[in-house]
Amino acid sequence: GGFGVDVLYLNHETKPFNNPAFRQALNMVVDRGDISETAGYGVWPEITSVTGLPQPSGDAFISDAYQGQELSVDVDGAKQVLADAGYTYQGDTLIDPDGEPVTFTLTNPSGWTDYLDALGIIAEGAAALGAEATVEPIVQDTWFNDTIPFGNFQASLHWTDGGSTPWNMYSNIMDGASYVPLGETANWNFGRYQNDEVTQALATYKSATSDDERQAALDVVQQRFVEDVPGIVIWSRPAVAQYSTVNYTGFPTAEDPYVNPQPTGPQAALILSKLTPTE
Repeated sequence: GGFGVDVLYLNHETKPFNNPAFRQALNMVVDRGDISETAGYGVWPEITSVTGLPQPSGDAFISDAYQGQELSVDVDGAKQVLADAGYTYQGDTLIDPDGEPVTFTLTNPSGWTDYLDALGIIAEGAAALGAEATVEPIVQDTWFNDTIPFGNFQASLHWTDGGSTPWNMYSNIMDGASYVPLGETANWNFGRYQNDEVTQALATYKSATSDDERQAALDVVQQRFVEDVPGIVIWSRPAVAQYSTVNYTGFPTAEDPYVNPQPTGPQAALILSKLTPTE
């Protein structure tokens, strides 16, 4: 989808992500260019807008306040955000306002090399702040059935729905309508972000009858997304696939994009029905 992204969900009900200053600081040191190139082999385009929106699909939806504002790695700026919020250092170790060293675990399924490589780069960003982040691969079924829905994690990469507008992306990340307490099954808003203003704005966007009304609601959502950092968007996720025509021909192509080429969806059966032996 045009608005699907991969996002590092941050658990707002656990340290260190219950503190917005640390979420902001981590967002400022994530090297999305490196993640896109190294972890994603250049396949998934880097997110550059501070709004988290993929481009060019998101161009028409970016608030006037954030036009042209791009994400960049800014370690010094991130350290200033932390200092202003009462974080200190013992040597090179970041100490939170409660006097505890900042540590957290980044979790995703074993074998998901793109996600795990991305988590490694995010951990490097955290290390630049003096925070100790550990990458923990876990069993895929555990992640799907226990870790993500019940909030048994501190930070984990997941995706958002594509959708034809930015509504799905922002709703999946930060809609209070999807909020459930830790230990109950969440369908979206895995990070347990809660902001009544955002929840209302997302509801307004969904029911609005004019573009002006929708954009006004989106302006509210984007401001909170930028200032609160409910999650960290890393790259957009267009449909991708890899295939060989050595033995069979008839796969979706740019000239004949008859279906989403990704092999993991139900459309795979349709693709199989279109294949013929290569002459």
